[in-house]
Amino acid sequence: MSVKRGTVTAMDGHVLSTFIYEVSNPVGHIHLIHGMAEHIARYEEFAAFLAGQGYFVSGHDQRGHGETQNLNGKMGFLADHEGFERVTKDAYEVVSSIRKEYMLDSDLIVMGHSMGSFVVRRYIQLYGDTVKRAILMGTGGNPGLLGRVGLAVAAMNRRLNGAAEPDKIMNFLTFGSYNSKFENVLTPFDWLSTDRSEVDKYIQDPYCGFVASNQFFHDLITGLIRIHRPEEIKKVPKQLPILLISGQADPVGEFGKDVFKVAEQYRKVGMEKVDVILFEDRRHELLHETNKMEVFESILHWIRK
Repeated sequence: MSVKRGTVTAMDGHVLSTFIYEVSNPVGHIHLIHGMAEHIARYEEFAAFLAGQGYFVSGHDQRGHGETQNLNGKMGFLADHEGFERVTKDAYEVVSSIRKEYMLDSDLIVMGHSMGSFVVRRYIQLYGDTVKRAILMGTGGNPGLLGRVGLAVAAMNRRLNGAAEPDKIMNFLTFGSYNSKFENVLTPFDWLSTDRSEVDKYIQDPYCGFVASNQFFHDLITGLIRIHRPEEIKKVPKQLPILLISGQADPVGEFGKDVFKVAEQYRKVGMEKVDVILFEDRRHELLHETNKMEVFESILHWIRK
């Protein structure tokens, strides 16, 4: 089964690179949204697995990432203003374009990893009535006071050094401690997976692990603060099934603690179909872990149930 490459032009003229696994008479449509400092091609094995089970699968490189960055824009830069809102609208516009082009009427499932999970969380706040299921992988919790401090630092760095310049200070403050609880650390990215070969692939990938811009960090933290506001969470349809799936040893989700906090936030506003799956001793990138086939099957089982 082969992947189709394409593009979708957003409403503001930005060209977004896409991939599609087309199947006949799909049992559902799953759209994948990748995380920060990576790209959608890293999801091809998982997409092919889902397509083999009868699902039409699509995905796109977000602004400042992967082939989209090659087509237009700068690495690690989303937009001049409100970049997080813009990438959420991008996702909606890509999904809408693909569903129209391929005349899809099957149920839509949106799945995001890491930063992509934050985008999905905003997506279901804004466009939740178009979604039948949502999957949040490797998500994190409310940044709280630290988030507001980070927002101030990012704003200062943007003012002093320029919006598009790499923000090494925020990059260190965000990721610098992620390896601290692991033993026998060999690289700055060991927190991603217990599979050292996958960590090496990430390091060797020119589209992965870059330092994002001052504006990017400002946009991301702004988005994180927004998606945790109770009035925004209440916009998610109450009957929407949500799966939160993470590694128990994922520092992004505070080793499971923040994953359960996010689930509780949804339940507090009356959502009735919120499930949590944690994989013991697994780290941030479950789709690139040593037990990835178990992860694939668990997601498929949840979608089907």
